[in-house]
Amino acid sequence: MSLWRFLENDEDGLQWLDCPSEAHAVIEFSVSTASNDRDRYRIAVVTREWVELSMRDISGSTGRAVFSAMLVLPNLGRDELRRAVDDAVSAGGLAFFATRVSE
Repeated sequence: MSLWRFLENDEDGLQWLDCPSEAHAVIEFSVSTASNDRDRYRIAVVTREWVELSMRDISGSTGRAVFSAMLVLPNLGRDELRRAVDDAVSAGGLAFFATRVSE
């Protein structure tokens, strides 16, 4: 199984899990390399509802926005969101879209 954690701290992650439509989280995850090292990556994690609300907010302003690469998950409860992140990280390929962490 791939390893991941909330980037800042677990408290920030728990706040996101409690109100995923109002905030985003950033996770850091690791991927094994051919030399058995582990490369680390970061990506924002949001729910579909967060995206929809953000787009509504943007439409009332300049009409443009910049979003970093993000993993968009269905609108789920706390435990289901954790499992959805587990599944996405474990499935592989997420590193292609994420930012690699320099050592």
